[in-house]
Amino acid sequence: HIQELKDFKHQHGHCRVPNDDEEYKKLSNWIHQIRSSYARFQRGEEAEICLTEERIAELKSVGLRLSLVSSEAGGKRRLKELIEFRRVHGHFHVPRNCTQFP
Repeated sequence: HIQELKDFKHQHGHCRVPNDDEEYKKLSNWIHQIRSSYARFQRGEEAEICLTEERIAELKSVGLRLSLVSSEAGGKRRLKELIEFRRVHGHFHVPRNCTQFP
């Protein structure tokens, strides 16, 4: 799947694979499993997918965000961005291709 992710990034310029597009459903599911396994890895628990430091480095080098919100501070920052988006645009419907608030 790593090559599929690289191809997706080459085509779209990012690694935010949509989970509601049938074309990318398998890739999206794999990324979900990777992120879940990474969270378990971080906690020292057994994971669904075996992740090594090398594999993690490879995934990060492609540009995959393994943690969607890495901390409470990160969540607060994203909330502030969403509030700013609403102030500017008048709604909370941030488009997927929005580069100002990725």
